[in-house]
Amino acid sequence: LFTTQGRSFSVSKSEEPSVLPDSSSIKSPEPIFDAFLSYQKTDRSVVRRIQRFLESYRPPNRSRRLKVYLDQTDMCGGSLPKNLSKALSESCALVVCWSEKAAHSPWVEKEIMQFRDFGHEHRIAIVHVAGGGPTVKQAALSGLEPVEHDLRRGWRGGLLTPTGKT
Repeated sequence: LFTTQGRSFSVSKSEEPSVLPDSSSIKSPEPIFDAFLSYQKTDRSVVRRIQRFLESYRPPNRSRRLKVYLDQTDMCGGSLPKNLSKALSESCALVVCWSEKAAHSPWVEKEIMQFRDFGHEHRIAIVHVAGGGPTVKQAALSGLEPVEHDLRRGWRGGLLTPTGKT
C-alpha cells in the first residue's frame, strides 16, 4: 500500500513495474515539472532533502522556483504506474538518485528507459546518494554520459554542494 497526501494506492514501488504504460502512447505535453526524481525507497530521506533544496531555488530571470516531481509529495490518486508515466512525460529533466539499491530497482530502470523513450536522454543527471564507487552500471543508462554529482560526502554548510563531474 502506498500512501501520500492522505490518499492510498494499491501498488507499491516494491512491486515489479511491468504495468508502466508504453511511452509511445503518451504524448509529451508542455513540461510542468523542471525535474523528476527517480530513486529507490530506502533512499527516500535524502531524496526528499534534494527535492526541498531544488524547490527552494529560483533560477535567474524566472518568476517562480523550480518545480520538482517526487511521487511521495506529488501523487494525487489513481494508478501509480500511470501517474509516474504522466509525470515523466511532463518533466524537463530526470534526476536519478543513485545508490547500490537504486542500481537494482526495476522502478528506477523503467523510469530511465521511459524518459529515454521520450527522446530526453541528454536531460538525465545522476546524483550519488549512497554506496560505493562512482561507477554507474545499468543497462538503461548504456551509451549515455550524464552529468554526475556526488552527495555521499554530505551537505556542506547545509547547502547542496555537488562534488565530482559537473
